[in-house]
Amino acid sequence: MQNKALKITKIVLNTIFYIIIFFILLFSVANISAGGKDGIPNIFGKGYLTVQSDSMMPTSKDKVKKDSFDKGDLIFVTKLNDKDKLKLKIGDIITFKDTNLRGALNTHRIVDVIKVNGSVTGYITQGDKANALNPYDASKPIEQNSGTTYETASLSAIQAKYNGSWSGAGDTLDWISNPQKGFIIVIILPTIAFLGFEIFLVIRNMMSIKAHKMSLEVEADKEKLKADMESEREAMRAQLLEEMRQQQIKEQELSSEKEGSRDDDDPIVETEINSEDAIRSEDLDVEDTEADLEEEKETDSDENLTEE
Repeated sequence: MQNKALKITKIVLNTIFYIIIFFILLFSVANISAGGKDGIPNIFGKGYLTVQSDSMMPTSKDKVKKDSFDKGDLIFVTKLNDKDKLKLKIGDIITFKDTNLRGALNTHRIVDVIKVNGSVTGYITQGDKANALNPYDASKPIEQNSGTTYETASLSAIQAKYNGSWSGAGDTLDWISNPQKGFIIVIILPTIAFLGFEIFLVIRNMMSIKAHKMSLEVEADKEKLKADMESEREAMRAQLLEEMRQQQIKEQELSSEKEGSRDDDDPIVETEINSEDAIRSEDLDVEDTEADLEEEKETDSDENLTEE
């Protein structure tokens, strides 16, 4: 159960980590591209900008349009080529380099088209806030709108066309982009934490693999030791059997030798008995002879006494 929970946690954290890495990558690529001529962060022509003023948000709610946006919003734009710039019309919202802002980017709505000899050379733009207070009159020549706040955008100054917005996301992105605040908290610290967790998992997995490998080695050593002991046991058994076989052979040989020696010893015993009998017989003969001699001596003695 604990391993399952750890596995689920790992999957979730890895998913979050890779999502963050993905967005960091996109953010980085987009910001690198912003270092170009137009300064719009984009990927394949699709870019974004954070809104720094409320010039596109009328003060009166009834004047607010569906595509109006406010300060702190994040707007999405599409970069334009020269042909696309000629197709713009009144009501479109464009991003351009504003000469009134020393070439800084501005995003306002087109309120008039500037033509020279029938050819489009630029556009007149006005923020929705200014338009709600003092609208630009396209039916009048430009010089007759002198009291109106508007901007002139040449074709070369136009960079992109507005596609949509994300309310409040601009402030969040600006805060995250701040290297002293949001970037450290939202990007650096979580990245370090996730990397630390990944390192912990890698070390833990390596230790687990090492432990498993050691366990396999121990089991292999046990099996080898068991096989060696069995081999030694078989060798000892074979040696004992061989020694027993040799012992039996020796015993059989000794038994055979004993039986042979017994057969050879019987005549010797008889000879010894006969010799003993002969000796005893000779001893008896000697005794008889000695007895006869004694008798003769006694007889001679008696005869001598008689003669006297």
